[in-house]
Amino acid sequence: MAAKESEKKMTVKRKPQPAVLKSSTIQVRAKQTERDLIDRAAEVVGKNRSEFIIESSLCEAQKVLLDQTSFQLSATAWKELNAILDAPAKRNPKLEKLMQQAAPWESSH
Repeated sequence: MAAKESEKKMTVKRKPQPAVLKSSTIQVRAKQTERDLIDRAAEVVGKNRSEFIIESSLCEAQKVLLDQTSFQLSATAWKELNAILDAPAKRNPKLEKLMQQAAPWESSH
């Protein structure tokens, strides 16, 4: 019986540990005036410098990437765009001439 009691004592249920979030360091050099401006803005929104810089950088990064992949139009503008895209192409002699030429990377120089 003594063996079973010691086995019970060795069995310990632990609460699940929260996942440890790993972070990496980003070092940035800035002029003192730039740092002061960032600090003032961070204080206004109630964040520390790191939180403000990360949040602002992520927001700008998303804008840059979204500008590359999508754009928003009002319903009227969307209809106008579709009408233009659905309309038959107009003849363009200059474009026709250009398309007859070899691409710069295809020509032998």
